[in-house]
Amino acid sequence: MKPEILSLDKAYIGQPIKSDLRKRKTRYRIPNKKNTKYPEYILPLKKFRWIVERTFAWINAFRTAKTCWEFKENNYLPILKIVFTLILSEWLLSSSGTGS
Repeated sequence: MKPEILSLDKAYIGQPIKSDLRKRKTRYRIPNKKNTKYPEYILPLKKFRWIVERTFAWINAFRTAKTCWEFKENNYLPILKIVFTLILSEWLLSSSGTGS
């Protein structure tokens, strides 16, 4: 499955990465570094970025998910499912007005 637009951090701004993405015909959105000689115009990232950062903050509220002690994906995935279930149930309870 190919994403419509790939949003990356400033660390991925190098030409090898950009040329590889162009070869794959993948559109990308990478913020420019402050000292860039030829900055590219990109759409603002703030709205999308906030969703990503908020999601990671919610996951990091659970110590087991924040620090991955499991070496196998089959062991870590159920932990993430439990964390997402707790986050979703908390959100549903708070949005219905019955939560704390």
